[in-house]
Parts: sequence; C-alpha cells; structure tokens
Amino acid sequence: MASIVFSSMGQAIGGPFGALSGAITGSAIDTLLFSRRRPSMVDRIQRSAYGVIFPRVFGVVRAAGIVIWAHVSDQGAKGSGERSGTASIAVAVSSRGIRSIRRIWADGREIRNLSGEFVSPTIMRTYDGTQTEADPVIVAVEGLERAPCFAGLAYVVFDNLALEAYGNRIPNLSFEVEADEGGVDDWLAELGGWRVYRDPSHAASWVTTGYVASSATIGTDVEALMALASTGVRDIGGSLSFSDDGEKHLITREDVCVGNDGVQGFQRERAIAVSKMPSRTTVGYLDTARDYQEGMQCAVRQRRGSEAQILVPASLTASDARAFARYAMEQAELEADSLSVMLSWKWLNIAVGDIIQFTGEAEEWRVVERAVRGLMVHVQAVRHMRGARGQAQAEAGRSMVSPAVAIPETRLQIFEIPFPLDNGQSGLMVSANGGPGWRGAEIGILSDSGTARMGAVQARRPCGRLLSELASASALVWDEKNAVTIALSDPDSVLESRADIAVLAGANLLRIGEELLQFRLANSLGQGQYRVSGFLRGRYGTAPQNHVAGDLVEMITMDGLVTMPVNEDMAGRPIVVVAQGRGDPPGGKTVEHVVQHIGGQQLAPVHFRCERLSDGTIVSSWVAVDGRMSAWGSPEVEWRGGTWRLIGDDGARYEVPVKNDQLRLSIAEQVDLSGAPFPPGHAYVVVDGEAAEELRASRAVKI
Repeated sequence: MASIVFSSMGQAIGGPFGALSGAITGSAIDTLLFSRRRPSMVDRIQRSAYGVIFPRVFGVVRAAGIVIWAHVSDQGAKGSGERSGTASIAVAVSSRGIRSIRRIWADGREIRNLSGEFVSPTIMRTYDGTQTEADPVIVAVEGLERAPCFAGLAYVVFDNLALEAYGNRIPNLSFEVEADEGGVDDWLAELGGWRVYRDPSHAASWVTTGYVASSATIGTDVEALMALASTGVRDIGGSLSFSDDGEKHLITREDVCVGNDGVQGFQRERAIAVSKMPSRTTVGYLDTARDYQEGMQCAVRQRRGSEAQILVPASLTASDARAFARYAMEQAELEADSLSVMLSWKWLNIAVGDIIQFTGEAEEWRVVERAVRGLMVHVQAVRHMRGARGQAQAEAGRSMVSPAVAIPETRLQIFEIPFPLDNGQSGLMVSANGGPGWRGAEIGILSDSGTARMGAVQARRPCGRLLSELASASALVWDEKNAVTIALSDPDSVLESRADIAVLAGANLLRIGEELLQFRLANSLGQGQYRVSGFLRGRYGTAPQNHVAGDLVEMITMDGLVTMPVNEDMAGRPIVVVAQGRGDPPGGKTVEHVVQHIGGQQLAPVHFRCERLSDGTIVSSWVAVDGRMSAWGSPEVEWRGGTWRLIGDDGARYEVPVKNDQLRLSIAEQVDLSGAPFPPGHAYVVVDGEAAEELRASRAVKI
C-alpha cells in the first residue's frame, strides 16, 4: 500500500506526512524497500484462499474479486473430441455495500461494457450486501439448509459461465464497482470513525473518485486516506477528529522554559544536507483514463537524495496524481525542519494538530507530539504549509484497451437444393452467419442422446435485406432487365462486381428467399447499400421467384456452410440444428427444419413431347433426369414414376399415373378414364416426390 509515507498510525498522528521526515532521512529504509520489486498497490489476481482480507470498496474503482463459491461442470458436442466446461461461481467484490457493478474484465479483456452488454450471453446476478436469501443456483447445488446468503457481503454470481474462451478454467475476473457517491472525507469518517472538519480554503486540488481498503490494519488505510484528503488528526473538545488545521497559538520567547540543566528548552533542526531530502517522490495510483490500470506520476528536485514512493489504491487522473506527488514532495521538504520546545504549564491547552508561531517570526509549526513532564509541556512540531494545494498537468499515456462489444447471435439458414454446390452429394445445408463481431460457431444436430457435431463455421459473409422488389425471370439466360438495391447489415462488408466468366464459374452466389442466384455488377451507393444487377437466376435447380423489399439476402460460400447427407428415410422428419457460438444463448441457438430430401429426388423430366394423332390418340414421351448426377438423358437413370396431366382449355384436370417414360392413350382409353375424349389443353408430366412441384414438373405442351 504505502511503503514509506504511511508507515504507522502512531507516528503519523500529527498528519499524513508526520512520519515522512523520519522515513526519508534514513537512507537504509530506502535501500531496503527500493532494492526489491515494487509491490502492487491493489490485488489484481482473483483469489479463493482462506484467510484473505475482503476489500472495502469506496466510490468507483476497479478491483479483483474473491471466489467464495464455485460449482464446475463440463459439456461438449458428441463426436467433437472436445469438452467445454461451464462454471457457476460467486465472486465477492466488497465487504461493504455497493450500488452497482459496471464494467467487467476477464483475464484482462473487457467482457461487459458500461451499457451492461456482455460480449457473449451470460447470466449474472448482483447482490449489494443487503441480501437475506441465498442465490438460486447455490441453493440448487447446496440445498436450502446449507446455502449461505453471505449477508453483508457484496458479490456477484455467474450462472453456468462458459469457460471455453478461458482455456476451460475460471478466468481472473475484475470489476468496476460503484460503491457510493461520497468523497474522501466521507470514506475517512467511516473508516476512521472520527468526524472530519474541512476548511474549504485548504482543500486539496486533486479529486479521488475511489479507494480500495484492503490493508492488514485499518490504520494503514486511514493514513492513506488522510494523505489523499490532505488532512491531519486534531484533538477537538477532548476527542480526536480529522481536520486541516488546529487552533493557532502565538508564543513569545519568554514562554520557553529552561530545563534542569540550565539550557533553554528550544531546539530546532534544519535538514541542511540535501541527502536528507528526497530528490524524487513517486505516486502509484489507479488511472481512471486507462481502465484503472496502475499508473505512476512523480515530482523531481535537481539534487541528490533518496526516492520516496507512495502507493495508494485510489482512483485518480494523471494530473491529480502528479499534483499529489508535488504536494508530497513539498510536505517532505517542510517536515525535514523540526522543532522541539518546552513550554510552561499555561500552554496545557496545546493539542496535537494545533499550529504554533513565535512572535516576530513568519514560520508556522504543526504539533505532531505533545507530552507533559515535570509541569512543563514538551512539544514536537514540524513546519506547516498553509493555503490550497497546487495543481499540475500530466498525461496518462496511451493504453491499448479492448472495449466490450456484444457478439451477436448466430443466424442459421437451413435449406436443400437439387444440385450440390461442390459437385458432391446433395443434402442438408446449414448456413451460419452473424452481424458485426460474430466469431463463428459450432454446428450440430440435437437428438435424445446429445448433440451430434456437423462441423464449424468461422467465416462471416455479407448479408442484409432487399430495399426494392426483384421480379422473377428466366433461368435460361442472363437477367439484364432486373436490378435491386441491397442494404448490408454491416457497412464494412462489400459486394464486388465480377466478370462474366467468373460468375459462370460460380462467383457471387446469393440466396434470396428459396432462390439461389448470381450477380455480375455491384455498384456502391454508400452507407452499406449496393445496386446489384446482371443476374443468373434459379441456380442449382432452384426456381426463380418474385422477391419483395425486406427479404433476407446472404452471400453463399462453401466455408460458410456445413452439410449433412440425408436419405429417403429422413424425408418428412423434423430435425433440430443447434449453433453454439460466443454470442449464442446458453444451450445454443436452435432452428427446426423438416427434411424434404430434395437433393435425392428425381428432377422434372426434359424433352417432353406430346401430340394428338389423326385418329385422336395422344402420344407423349420424355427423358428422365437424376438431379444428383446431372445426367441429362443418361441411360443409367432409373425412372421412378410420376403423373401425366392435362389441363384442358375448359379448366378440367385429367391425371394418368405413369410408370415408364412414355404414354399412349387411344380414344377408347380416354373415354374409359373420363367418359369422353380429352379436350384440347396443355399437357405435362410430374415426377413423384415431396419437393416443390415446379422442380418436379416438365414444361407444358399444347395439344
């Protein structure tokens, strides 16, 4: 805490720097202390051992917590080969009441900002010290009878905190704690138990916004606060109090007594040797401009001498800390001059903290020790500095901070397409993405036995919404007629124009609604908006559609997908996909999907032909297509059956089941099926299956 200046409450009874002269003039003490590694002014390491001192937090300050209860468990995705732990922990932050918890750091990185947002979903409950009941998670683990409520202790509880980001261990947590709105005078009165008398004209120019009292004795913390308050101890009305200045006494030389040895009882010592004064006074503090990291400011004199170091766990700005260092230097210089005087019994009213001055002299002296021996008052005093404390300017220096930014949830899109994107097996495709700050997620399938891992997605891709309509168009040629405006959710994302050959090779693939399409031109409109045109529609077997403003738009790339093969037995069955990312809620983000098995179903036949012969016979034929093989007209394709349909010009509908790749209906067969010959209309054939009909139906032919 305070290695030199705040040496002991007994020595400093006359003021916060009453013991400074004795400490500084003894170079042996300096050598002993400063030859070793500088101690930290406040604990930065989270502890959990028995017997540690719980800090008392005043004002607003950052302090490490003390783990007072913990329950650790582990969980993991089935088949991942990894386990990720969670922990429910209670961390004490102050042994006195607090108002709130502001920012939180884990292993030095900010995980909660001033708005109360965590970088990832976290359940945290705060207890301000007035609680009378135990936390629910402690009750659930310990039982109602054994669960402590930690009355009078301010603490926080993290419920199932994910430990994967911290190496599957409980991280070192520190908290920005707001305990009260008081100032150093209020804290000094509470900690010392004495009243504080303040003279505004003598108040310190520096402002202390927080203090962590965690010393082994209260006296050490009281001394530190006395120095920060620039005040001392005074006997007022028979009781000790904190005060800037005591009562002033004007003494004549005749009032000085002569001792038994015949020597006048007046002795003054002046520190003439420069080595008896400090050449540098350094103040260690908690810098409010640098996330309460430890800062150092100093006052320097161009002379030989020792270095005095003052470590105070107080929240200060760099300028205030430097002003405090200058004040400490000036006090050290003043208190190097001491006075010993013996006065007659009529000066019994002089008390510690009072000011004495001799007639005809300008110097004032502050009483630091008083004793009565042989009807004489023996007084020890040091020089006294009057007036307001000076100001100073200083820079805290730059600090590389990492503010907490809430990581968004994973956005899952599950779809099936007839043709595979990478010339592999078609199946279930899961697109995982997120907004700014999204850092990827593990993807799995939920089942009764746990979570089966599908894979991981780390790449974030541009996504957004349509700001205008996009009409349907032919999937056989370039769509040069339509254009659409897209607003990206992240203004830092970009859409790029690509050459025709690159688009034909698979570049710039978008998913809008259920349609996959590609674009050639992207013109930036500013603020994350783009005018997109030059489309190839209905890609990979999807159907061109009409899209309206507000529809979701997402770039599709293979590194942003995980796939899972499906079979015919899975068709019609619901499955639940779960994403477990840093921004997802406990348990993960889930989406349900009903498997259609589109990739394994036969597509609409091609080369559909249909004509009516002169005798009224209808002849129709077609060529089967396997979507998985893209084998147009391949003889290896097995026809799976379907339905031949005729939509008459009169609106009537006629259906004939077909088992082969051709159909021949005579007039008699038509009459048997419908009671009359089929009227003129449009004929086509639909393959059996559960996919959308536009994917299974051939083109219609007029007959």
